[in-house]
Amino acid sequence: MARNDAPPFDRGQYETNEDMSLLAGREYMFEDLNYAQTQGAKAQRSGRLNRVRLVQNGSGVAILPKQLCQFSTTPGAINYGCVVSGYVNTTNGRGYPADEFLPAAGVPAGAYFFIVTKGAALCRLPNQTADYGGTNVAVGGVLVGVTSAASTGVTAGRVAPQSVTASNDAAENYVGRALSAATTGQTDQDVLVDVGKW
Repeated sequence: MARNDAPPFDRGQYETNEDMSLLAGREYMFEDLNYAQTQGAKAQRSGRLNRVRLVQNGSGVAILPKQLCQFSTTPGAINYGCVVSGYVNTTNGRGYPADEFLPAAGVPAGAYFFIVTKGAALCRLPNQTADYGGTNVAVGGVLVGVTSAASTGVTAGRVAPQSVTASNDAAENYVGRALSAATTGQTDQDVLVDVGKW
């Protein structure tokens, strides 16, 4: 985490004009508050802290809030862990949710923004029932990324229950544990996840 360092901007914000490549990859702690609240003191959600990482959008498209982002694997000292190349689009793929408080239109290509690496965060459920694998989301259940056609499509970057018959990637690349429940019929909605909780 960034030591003795204030975050360069607040949750729900991003930076398009300033070069933050020297800060990319740094992590910061925020209280788990409702950062969408614009009037008065922001309401607490869990009383815990959330850890976020500053990354750059290297996908070429806008990154939407709550979608699981995957790191760029392009060779280079500041790519993996610092630049996202799009959304997770393979089952059990490694990824972290984009800040849920970002504008609905998302983060423009090239901009810097936060992903959540630990703590409570809203993630998006699959856009079709089949991607649930026949299993409802249960509170405390392990969630992983699901397959999608393209890493830059809006149906990518979704979470679903872990399959016990899946490969070891399902254990290594879990997103976290569900803090809210959902049935297989609840598609294209939000689920609250304890990111990084095993």
